[in-house]
Amino acid sequence: MPMASSSVNVDGQKETIPPVKTHNYFSSLWADMSFSFDKQVQEGYAEAIETVKEEVRIMVMAKDSKPKDKMMLIDTLERLGLAYHFEQEIEHQIERIFKFHAQDDNDL
Repeated sequence: MPMASSSVNVDGQKETIPPVKTHNYFSSLWADMSFSFDKQVQEGYAEAIETVKEEVRIMVMAKDSKPKDKMMLIDTLERLGLAYHFEQEIEHQIERIFKFHAQDDNDL
């Protein structure tokens, strides 16, 4: 790529400004990609997400799991940022665990 120089007249004298070298930058990796938001694909993802959410809801509400395991599951959901999907179920389970342990302490 040829570089053009330019001239500037300063105090009656002509000075030549050297050309600025231009760089050949790589084009963006995203420029040629086209994203397809096929409605059927999106609906399939939404359905799969709802299925997994229901499985997790069943795990949270399971009555046969130990309180320690239940609290570890709740902690994991909190750490993953997913607990907001199960707020009512988590609150219910924590109340159950608290009442169980409060009742257990009264028996002593």
